[in-house]
Amino acid sequence: MNMLFEGLKEKGSMIIVPSSALDTMNLGSIAGLAAMSQATLDKQEKQEKQEKQEKQEQKNT
Repeated sequence: MNMLFEGLKEKGSMIIVPSSALDTMNLGSIAGLAAMSQATLDKQEKQEKQEKQEKQEQKNT
């Protein structure tokens, strides 16, 4: 992957990599877990904001 990065950084060209190469590095699994983790954090933050707004509304009434 570092070789791919260096090639893109210096020449700005597109490099096609076989999907089997990515599978052997488990990048799909890592990216999937990272996306799932971020989605969970976003959902928790949204729920916390909603709860905070509800408490403020109860306080104001």
